[in-house]
Amino acid sequence: MPQVLKQEYRELILKAALDEFFDHGYNDASMRNIAKNANMTVGNLYHYYKDKEDLFSALVSDTILALNQTIIPLIEFPIEMDEYLKSRRDEYFNSQIKLMSKDLVKIFVRKKKELLILFRYSKINNQIVQWINKLIYHIIQRWFPNVGIDDDKKALLCDMLAQSLFAGISQSFEKAQEIGNDENLGWVLENYLNLFIQLLRVGDQYYNVKK
Repeated sequence: MPQVLKQEYRELILKAALDEFFDHGYNDASMRNIAKNANMTVGNLYHYYKDKEDLFSALVSDTILALNQTIIPLIEFPIEMDEYLKSRRDEYFNSQIKLMSKDLVKIFVRKKKELLILFRYSKINNQIVQWINKLIYHIIQRWFPNVGIDDDKKALLCDMLAQSLFAGISQSFEKAQEIGNDENLGWVLENYLNLFIQLLRVGDQYYNVKK
C-alpha cells in the first residue's frame, strides 16, 4: 500500500509540474506552486524530488529520449553519395524526411506540453540545435563528398541552418498548439524540412557550374 501511495503522489506532482513548467517556463516555475497544486507541503515535495532540476528531468526525460531516437539515427546514412546513386539519394532523403516528420508528430500528439516545454527552455533547445547541427553536417558531408569546403565555413553554415530549422520546427509546434489542430502538422513539417533538401539541390547546380 505505501508503495502504491508513493506512486500516486509522484503522478500528482508530475501533473502539477507539467502545468507549472508549461505556463511559466523552467526559470519562473515555482516548487511552492507545484506542491500547492499537488495538495502537499513543499517539504513533502522535496521528499520525492531533491530540487527543480530533478523534477524537470523526471518530467521530460521520456520526451528527450524520443527526440534523441528520432534525430540521432538519421546521422548514419546507409548509402554512399556517388553519381550512380544520385537519383536514389533524393529518394532516400525524401523518405527520411517523411519518417522524421511522422515521428515528430507522434511525439507531439503524445507529449504535447512536454515537447513545447523543451523547445522553450534555452538549456535544452540549445542541445536540440546541436543535434540538428550534427545531422546537417553529416548530410552535407555525404551530399558534397568531393567539394572542398573550409571547416570554419562549413561550421558556420551548419549552425545557421540548424538555428533556422529549429526555429521553424518550434514555430510549427507552437502554431499547432495555438489552433488546437494536429492534422496539418505532419504536412507542414515535411514541406519545411524539404526546403532544406531544395537548398542542397541548388548547391548541386552551383558546384556543377563552378566545375
